[in-house]
Amino acid sequence: MAFRLSQNKRIVMLKITVTKSSLKNLKCDLLVLPFTVKELKKDAEKALDAFGLDNSALRDFKGKPGDSLVLYTGGSKLKTSRVLLLGLGDATEVEDLRKSAAAIARQARSLQVKSLALDCSSISSWARATGESTAMLAEVLVDSMIYAGYSF
Repeated sequence: MAFRLSQNKRIVMLKITVTKSSLKNLKCDLLVLPFTVKELKKDAEKALDAFGLDNSALRDFKGKPGDSLVLYTGGSKLKTSRVLLLGLGDATEVEDLRKSAAAIARQARSLQVKSLALDCSSISSWARATGESTAMLAEVLVDSMIYAGYSF
């Protein structure tokens, strides 16, 4: 699968890999941690603390669909250099996930990342909330990242 990144005006091959691995052990340029508004209030602080990241950034992060905030991981327990907090809103509509995936592509292009990992460990709960299958939501996420990253 190929798409064009606008900043370099070159074709880049997109390799998609699905893995079940500890987020702490993933080596990538950008680790994407998505949160619904509910998860943000309940789980985000604990998640950032577990990775050794400063959770004070959560004060400025609202978790609306497409909201994003880049954290740099210096001194953390992660093997990635940057973490992208990604808002999913309530994640009750497929459109919420589409907007959020497009935000990933914009940030990846802006940061010129060569590899990223998206934590989809909650995709089953997103599927229940939207009434769609996990396979369909995975397709929406990938397609939306590709379309948002494409330029003529």
